[in-house]
Amino acid sequence: MTNTIERAQYYDTLELADLLGVSPATIRSMRKRGTGPEYVVVGAGAIRYNADVVGAWLAGGGNRKLRLRVAEGVADE
Repeated sequence: MTNTIERAQYYDTLELADLLGVSPATIRSMRKRGTGPEYVVVGAGAIRYNADVVGAWLAGGGNRKLRLRVAEGVADE
């Protein structure tokens, strides 16, 4: 019997900014204002965003303008 533990995917600030098509400064600003997706602090202060949490944030009540950009594919350009 093989037990496997599935590892969650996490993004750092730069990766999340790239994924969402915004600047890292925008991600930091949303984090400071409490308007961005939930995050965790690991190690010596490294910020990480769980991919599932980011998806849920976008799907249900995240930053409306950002959700529209992602839905329209603007963030993928």
